Amino acid sequence: MNSISVDTGVLCQGIFETQIFVSEDLSFFPNPVGSELSIYCGGTDREAEITIYDFTGRILYRENREIASDRIVRIATSHLVQGKYIASVKGKTINETFKIIK
Repeated sequence: MNSISVDTGVLCQGIFETQIFVSEDLSFFPNPVGSELSIYCGGTDREAEITIYDFTGRILYRENREIASDRIVRIATSHLVQGKYIASVKGKTINETFKIIK
């Protein structure tokens, strides 16, 4: 987490402060998915929580997964019906959300 603080030196204008999280690189393939979704997780995290939602917000899959030495997490998607989904990956240095199509 990075913090930014900006002030003008003029007391009446106040101070602007915010925190920014810069996530490690993340990529996913293939899209559209078949029976398996592969997620590349950059950085050094050893595990990540993977969540897949339908477009109504219902959780269809959630699991903490170990990140393999090749940095790829493979998720079986054969149980998903044809449609659009939201996938979320969260770890110590990863926080990304993306759309997938089945």
